[in-house]
Amino acid sequence: MRENQPLRLCHFFLALGVLTGLEGCGGAAQRPVEESLAALHTPRRLFPMGEGYSWAFRNDPGGGLPVQTSLLRVSSVHGTQAQIESLATGDARTYELREDGLFWVDANLYLLHGPIRVGTSWPSSNARTATITEADVSADVPTGHFDHCIVVTEEGGTSGLTVRTTYCPDVGPTIVETHQALQLVAAGTSTRSEL
Repeated sequence: MRENQPLRLCHFFLALGVLTGLEGCGGAAQRPVEESLAALHTPRRLFPMGEGYSWAFRNDPGGGLPVQTSLLRVSSVHGTQAQIESLATGDARTYELREDGLFWVDANLYLLHGPIRVGTSWPSSNARTATITEADVSADVPTGHFDHCIVVTEEGGTSGLTVRTTYCPDVGPTIVETHQALQLVAAGTSTRSEL
């Protein structure tokens, strides 16, 4: 567990928005050039869940509404399972790291499923389908610039909700964009959350 402490502290500071990049945190700027995308694009790297990890998201609902902040943290880790809690609501979800992906235990669904490459699809919540739609993209958010990220797009089902999540290696979910199609509003409503 000791070798994970610098990364855990890095995530703590990233969540607080103190850092403007990953320099000094063992992030992308210090990663060996020869490290392959296959090594970076594993569920463990795309959503690291060590005890004490936390993420703070700046949520912009658009339409002139005030920007809000949501904070998630890993509240406990037991073997291959981790519980992630929303500090705003107190809700908690249990995830399990498996050979073939990251499994959301409470919903009996995968959050990430391998192989991690464009085109891989799996069932998601509310009858949507999750698909890896992009790989090796960059993300610029208030906490910094991240490379070698993937994008998972969830769409379909009857709710009209589309969710697009950008996962970056050794950081986790970095951007979450939602769009809700509404029958009474031609454009629908959209929200963007950034780490």
